[in-house]
Amino acid sequence: MKNIKKYINKVTISLFALFLFVLVGCRKNIMADGMMNSELKLLVDGKEVEVAWENNDSVKELSELAKQGDINIAAHRYGGFEQVGEIGSDIVSNNVQMTTEPGDIVLYNGNNIVVFFGNNSWSYTKLGKIKNKNLNELKELLDKNTATLTLVSVGKNIASNGNQIINTENNNFKDTVSFSN
Repeated sequence: MKNIKKYINKVTISLFALFLFVLVGCRKNIMADGMMNSELKLLVDGKEVEVAWENNDSVKELSELAKQGDINIAAHRYGGFEQVGEIGSDIVSNNVQMTTEPGDIVLYNGNNIVVFFGNNSWSYTKLGKIKNKNLNELKELLDKNTATLTLVSVGKNIASNGNQIINTENNNFKDTVSFSN
């Protein structure tokens, strides 16, 4: 009887450890609100912004495209509440009617990325939301005639020093992009 209790205790502890391992592994990529830590970074005019990406096919397809090379989007202000620009290719979309909030990132017409610093109601595919920026910071970042939006694969290491982004992938510092105001 004593051996059976030891065995049951060992099995219980092992199962609990396995449960914790799986729970931590899943938490790494999917957050509690259904959003995920994607393999994708967003830069606005060369400045990286933190994004909680949605866990959907559109974001997965953007991540795959970014692995082939950075996606540079020449965006322009529209309607006094958003920056919008063409991705350069069509990606899968699942549009639903929604009212956006400042910081929302959406797909419009399957080939345009829209980043909001105001509100709008339309049919979009939600891609993500900029985190840790208040309304004034979003307006400072986005409320201008044009902005360059860059989607970068997380596999690339990005170093920013003010007005420059340096591609440090494989410790190779020869790829440098400069931005001027």
